[in-house]
Amino acid sequence: MMEWGNPLIKIGLIGSDTTHATAFTSLLNDEKHSGHVGGAVVESFFPYYSPEISLSVSRHQEIEEKLVGEYGVRKSLLIEELACHCDAFLLLNLDPSSKKEWFRELSCYHKPVFIDKPLCLSSDEAEEIRAISQKSGTPFMSCSALRFETDFFQLVQESEERPSSVSISGPLLFEDGIPGYFWYGIHMVEMLVTIQKDLPSSMTLSFQEGRGEYIDFGWPDGRTAKVYGYLNWDIPFSATLTSGAHTRSVILGQRHEPLYKGLLKEVVSFFRTGISPVPFEQTFASIKILEWLSRHSKASKVLKK
Repeated sequence: MMEWGNPLIKIGLIGSDTTHATAFTSLLNDEKHSGHVGGAVVESFFPYYSPEISLSVSRHQEIEEKLVGEYGVRKSLLIEELACHCDAFLLLNLDPSSKKEWFRELSCYHKPVFIDKPLCLSSDEAEEIRAISQKSGTPFMSCSALRFETDFFQLVQESEERPSSVSISGPLLFEDGIPGYFWYGIHMVEMLVTIQKDLPSSMTLSFQEGRGEYIDFGWPDGRTAKVYGYLNWDIPFSATLTSGAHTRSVILGQRHEPLYKGLLKEVVSFFRTGISPVPFEQTFASIKILEWLSRHSKASKVLKK
């Protein structure tokens, strides 16, 4: 991997169908941006989108034009060409069902890969991605940006032990072409796993029509958690942690700083060291929980009728 004293990291971006492409590029490439993250720059991108997902189709052209016209990012029509011009990859394409095969192709170049959430759509695929990584020696990192949101990150860091009780809430949105909780529910699941670190031993889901879904989690040692997913975009993400007599809460997004700043700092560090700040075991736990929730969710089925 690159050493800290080495020059600017050149990034190759895959996926021109997500707003993360322009948001990440803005923070990395624009030195005048108030939330600028130094150390890396998006050098080129591969204009990929998914014809099967309507959101992907509707977004990609405008995003491509902005990457080229506003940020001066080179458009590469061949992955081989993209790889020649970069030190690391941002795999951002919207369709999670294609992430494993994309990673397999990119692993041939032995350069670190950040895989935008979700990593994939099943725990079996997650294991396959890890096997590809181990066989090729290609490091990867994957997570929600909320894991490194400043106030939430500080809340977790200040916790001396895993809390006995956790409450998390936020918007629960669904998107055609992306199963159940893998679209927006992943944010709350990632927050939960960031706090508790491991898989729960029990999960119970309740549905309230027109309002949302509520999930109760339990662990063998007595820890509990509740996640409230509201069918309302205006609900902010929040978390409350209770340890003994102490309770602490945070509402995410209250600071006047870009949401993705904390994440991108960690990604740039990962690109230099090849060491992900997110253990695979936690990424795997998130995928396992998302699998279960997506199978049992009533809200996603009702809203897609």
